[in-house]
Amino acid sequence: MATQISLDYIEEIALKRLAFQKCMPIVRELTFENAEAITEEGLPLFVLFYRDDGSTVVDKYKSAVENELKKYTDKINFLYGPGALFVRAIRQMGKSLDDLPLIAIDSFQHIYAFPHDVRDTLDGFNSRLVTFIEDLLSGELHRRYHEAKEGSRASASMATEPPVSVFRRLAPSESRYSFVREEL
Repeated sequence: MATQISLDYIEEIALKRLAFQKCMPIVRELTFENAEAITEEGLPLFVLFYRDDGSTVVDKYKSAVENELKKYTDKINFLYGPGALFVRAIRQMGKSLDDLPLIAIDSFQHIYAFPHDVRDTLDGFNSRLVTFIEDLLSGELHRRYHEAKEGSRASASMATEPPVSVFRRLAPSESRYSFVREEL
């Protein structure tokens, strides 16, 4: 005979959060197969794009996220994906496969490339990753984007602006049934 447990709404949310934290890895691989489900969560994507020989950089990235960035897991999805699968997103940032590894944040409005060398950062300068995330959460990256856009109209020598999000197109259609949207 099954026992029925009555939870109030706040306890239910806390239980769901705990189950999610225990069942889902902090850092997940991004593929075309899981991209729609990940974008459906609605959190910005913090993605490491790596070369096919990138197992060392992926391990360092996972370690950096688990040790330094764990507190942001309720605000950001930490992902890694082979650059060869996401060439379009990489090119949209003005980069090529020769520039890998690289880190980017996709806010679903814009995609922002990490401005520092990824290997150096993962070899001990993890505070740069924290600053990058804090700049996103505070709106600083978005503000700089629009300032650069306004400045580029006045001067062609300003820094390039971040491109529009590529992963936004992977989000599910509004007319498609979604357990997340319809049931929760």
